[in-house]
Amino acid sequence: MAQQHQELGLDEPGFKLRYQNYVIRVVPPTDVFAALVVSFASATASPLIDGVNIVAPEHDPVALRDYWLHMQMYQFCRKRFPGVRYAMHAGELRLGITSPENLRWHIRSAIEVAGANRIGHGVDLAYEQDPYGLLSLMKQRQVAVEINLSSNDFILGVAGGDHPLLLYHRAGVPIVISTDDAGVLRTNLTEQYVRLARDYPEFSYPDIKKLVYNSIQYSFLEDEDSKKQLFQELDARFGQFEEKVLREVGDSR
Repeated sequence: MAQQHQELGLDEPGFKLRYQNYVIRVVPPTDVFAALVVSFASATASPLIDGVNIVAPEHDPVALRDYWLHMQMYQFCRKRFPGVRYAMHAGELRLGITSPENLRWHIRSAIEVAGANRIGHGVDLAYEQDPYGLLSLMKQRQVAVEINLSSNDFILGVAGGDHPLLLYHRAGVPIVISTDDAGVLRTNLTEQYVRLARDYPEFSYPDIKKLVYNSIQYSFLEDEDSKKQLFQELDARFGQFEEKVLREVGDSR
């Protein structure tokens, strides 16, 4: 993998590509556990693999049945591979596709039991037991939430004021913007930021700018020098963008 990565020239100035292993949660528990152990072990062994994730429809009957067990598996792997960080798709649920009982504990278990460093989706936040306590916990532990606006709208039918984005924002939980199903939805990060600015005017330009920086701050890059370099490059690109906008505004007057 490392040789192929190098031969393809996937790292270059202004761009750095790293990978997350993932496991499918709708298969038998033994298969999930075996895949998790392999994923954690390979993430420990390769500097190109920065994390582990768990994916597939969270409302699938198998995923619901085994959700608690999957959290125990993550807890087991965390103790044996303490250096590996991981995101978890949790709370990608809404009323109507599963029973209310399943909306009350998935995000919290992913954080408190499995020890997730980032949460993907987190859509059912308002239905979690003690949601404000959960928001406080996420802020305290700096557990970022990955917001996927197009995906949540397309798959769950959750958008606008029905989305918990503003709850996370007002509570000071770290937010990163992502695409999730970019290949399926034919979207990209630019479109997601446009949708954010259009549908959520509460986000000011400095707020949106901070979310861009969060994508580096809360990434799983372990090399602090690499993060520092990416921050510097982002500083320069924002500086150029802002100068261009100010110049165009001045020319239009």
